Amino acid sequence: MHYKVSKEERHEIIQFSPEIPVKVFTHKLGIVKKHWHSGIELLFVLNGIVRMLIDGNEYELRNEDVILINSNSIHELSSEGAVIIALQIDLSKFTDFGYDLQNIRFDCVSTEQQNKRKFEFIKKIIAKMILEGANETPGKNFRNISYCYLLLSFLVDNFYINDENQNTQNKVYLERLRRVLNYLDEHYKENLSLNEIASRENLSVPYFSSFFRKYMGVNFTEYYTVLKLNNSLNDLVFGDDSIENIAAAHGFTEPHAYVRAFKKYFNTLPSLYRKEKEVLKNVSKPKFVNYLNIEDFDTIDYLEAYLHEHSEEQENVSVNQGLVLEGLDPGRTKRRLQHSFKKFTTVGRARELLDADIQLMLTDLQTTVGYEFIKFHGLLSDDMMICSEKNGEIVFNFLLVDKVFDFLLSIKLKPLVQLSFMPELLASDPGKRVFQSSFIISPPKDYKLWNRLVRSLLEHLEKRYGKAEMTTWLYSVWNEPDTAPEMFGFNDVKDFYALYNNTFRTVKDFSSELKFGTPSMLLISEFSRSWAKDFFKYIKDAGCDPDFINIHYYSDQFEHISDNIDSTGVKMYFPKDSSHFSKFISQTQSLLKDSGFSGLPVYLTEWNFSVSHRHFLNDTCFKSCYIMKNLLENYDRLDSFGYWHLTDLIYEKPIVEEQFHGGMGIYTNKGVRKNVFYAFDFAGRLGDNLVEDGDGYFITESRGKIIMISYNYLHFSDDFAAGRSFNLSPRKRYEIFNMNMKLDFSVHFINLENEAYTVKEYYVNINEGSSFDIWNQSGGLQLSERDLELLKQKSAPGFHQFQCRVNNGELQYVGSLEPLEIRLTEIVPI
Repeated sequence: MHYKVSKEERHEIIQFSPEIPVKVFTHKLGIVKKHWHSGIELLFVLNGIVRMLIDGNEYELRNEDVILINSNSIHELSSEGAVIIALQIDLSKFTDFGYDLQNIRFDCVSTEQQNKRKFEFIKKIIAKMILEGANETPGKNFRNISYCYLLLSFLVDNFYINDENQNTQNKVYLERLRRVLNYLDEHYKENLSLNEIASRENLSVPYFSSFFRKYMGVNFTEYYTVLKLNNSLNDLVFGDDSIENIAAAHGFTEPHAYVRAFKKYFNTLPSLYRKEKEVLKNVSKPKFVNYLNIEDFDTIDYLEAYLHEHSEEQENVSVNQGLVLEGLDPGRTKRRLQHSFKKFTTVGRARELLDADIQLMLTDLQTTVGYEFIKFHGLLSDDMMICSEKNGEIVFNFLLVDKVFDFLLSIKLKPLVQLSFMPELLASDPGKRVFQSSFIISPPKDYKLWNRLVRSLLEHLEKRYGKAEMTTWLYSVWNEPDTAPEMFGFNDVKDFYALYNNTFRTVKDFSSELKFGTPSMLLISEFSRSWAKDFFKYIKDAGCDPDFINIHYYSDQFEHISDNIDSTGVKMYFPKDSSHFSKFISQTQSLLKDSGFSGLPVYLTEWNFSVSHRHFLNDTCFKSCYIMKNLLENYDRLDSFGYWHLTDLIYEKPIVEEQFHGGMGIYTNKGVRKNVFYAFDFAGRLGDNLVEDGDGYFITESRGKIIMISYNYLHFSDDFAAGRSFNLSPRKRYEIFNMNMKLDFSVHFINLENEAYTVKEYYVNINEGSSFDIWNQSGGLQLSERDLELLKQKSAPGFHQFQCRVNNGELQYVGSLEPLEIRLTEIVPI
């Protein structure tokens, strides 16, 4: 049928890569007005509902639906945030094989056909092309071209229609339009005119002008100008030629015409556009760390079923590594252990400490491990209801602060009193906020008022708890000022210097005995380390040296993280080097030495594998093994190892109902212990004297008892480290590891005094002690409250014990660790 083009309908110019006439991308859909294009387009709905109008026909697509939009079909789409994959193919670049590919038509709509299996093949091809988009291998374009031919052959065999019903006159019009557009694409550099194109089609100029506007929605001159501009962009951004030469090379008679047109359509000058894109092209490292934007949708959640093709034979092959230790004498130790990891635990914010569920989790953890301090944010934030206005004056109320501190002291935890964030009544910019909990991250509008708040808090704490108790606590101001202004950083670093100086002097004026440290610093990027050097110089010069250093660590490679969403979602990068954390500590110690602060305590008060609250590895046995390996390899090298944070129930991001959504916590949002809990539980049982340590083991002694931790750490694949996470999904989270690598070990002890010992083994692996894996093996569905209690019971570590005799003071202890297993062994004299 002939479909009349309205004023709202527009022809879309699809910019294909010069190397490959295919585009595949993922995006969240809103409203796309009526348009059409010469290439075909396949849409695959991953999540949500999409309503479409194609050539006057209405369609409603839901999860897993596929639809093909034919060349030159007028269509519009609407949705409220549906996630779709769009695959666009320029058919003019493919060999015909007897078909008029540019006019060929397909009837490919999954909602209208009974045979759904035909669409599974299309989805698999699209999934593979998305996966190739995440690849950087030289052959990816060749593979995608081969996928296109395979897809086209399948479409021709299964969905081709002989569209005899289409209006003959409309076919003539569309064929004419196709000839014109193809000619313009091939000859656009030749300064073509409306008269010339009309003459080629044997049409009068007025008729052709009206025809072009009717079917394209724009007049000929506008279309031709935009075509030349779009084609010039690659040369402008990636080439070194002058703007004058670029203008001439792309069909503009004079540079001024090019500049005027560019300004009209791109709202900037070509020279400024080039500079902006040059910055993006050349800068490999972002100036600031900003991890607010790294958690967006990831298509792998939906494509996992189309990407995994495993061989059962391959999965059942196991490879055993060996660890042999000979002649270990528990009576000869290397050093006395301080167990500095027990210095700090953490929770998200002060107000969370009034939540009954979180109090139960923290009490459970504290009873098990026994920490000294706790770090949290937001003591002064508005949800603590400290500041209010009365008769035009700002007054302070510390009732909720008392409730928080009373609870902490009742379970023998001392606070790191982090003076943050800014109450609204004191903020110079109350609209500058961060996270779901809406912390105000603005400097104060009046430092006298800020100093009065700090002083009033300290005076109140002295009255309630006494100065002697207060001097055993720690104090600091702010969190991660070395990050982007969209996070905790200030637009002008001098504003933070003023905040630190004022707060430092207010605290020290109250009592020089109070220990005041640096703000938390995220020293994991070149910018953050440079920021710290400048800050250290400032506080030296200003005479406000801290009493301790406060740092954070995450393994995310922020130098490579892109804020842009591509076909794989936001890419996250991780170190290929499994000793990255050890090198971070060495680098930090060198920085402190160079800055003149090497003698101070260094408290790591936030530590995790990733900043992401939605990373699938957070729930797996990788996390417990990762923490165990890095803790033991660096035991006591820092003065604390504060794991961030207690629970997945944190208010920085929207709350997620699912138990195992990749949260950072030691507990799920319903209080189920995750496997990482047992990393700290096991470490908490270590003896005080180190006998021997190395890759995969840490052996201690205490009062004749031998306590050994062993672990079978596996590092993730290089592909995963490089930002390609297509082997992860909600149910399958170990595909990036070689899960065939078991670890056999043999430890030979000598000079034992007793004749008999009891050997107790506690272990966590994918079958024991990992609540995620237990949940996954039981179906991976949402759990009722009763089922949650059952999961808690089933998620205890594996346990085995036996007795053995000692011959001539010698004992041979052997065992085998599953991939990513951690094991605590106690050898207790009888």
